[in-house]
Amino acid sequence: MTMPEAIELREITLQNARDLASSALGLNLGSPQLEQRLKPLLDELQSGSRIFLLDWEGSKIPRGVNLEGHVIAWTQHSMVTSDAGEMIGTYQRTIEFGGSSGEHHQMIIYLL
Repeated sequence: MTMPEAIELREITLQNARDLASSALGLNLGSPQLEQRLKPLLDELQSGSRIFLLDWEGSKIPRGVNLEGHVIAWTQHSMVTSDAGEMIGTYQRTIEFGGSSGEHHQMIIYLL
């Protein structure tokens, strides 16, 4: 299995999630469905959870990506498993087989 390429890992903070939800970044959400999807994210952040947005090109599984000292080995059934066999978080896939290459993927990872 090949390593993911063009990896971009960003932590989502409570402030930048609030900014997005309130359109402070100049975005016009204009969609009740989108606002409903952001509310659980804000709730998780307010509870102290650490949340990351992971973008990459390549295999559907971001094997080998280092997430806060844990190396991702497997993602399945909304669970993120490290190379040590530990469940380190859960995920929500937001892009699958996207982009012009058909190999762009994105997920929100909720670190445990």
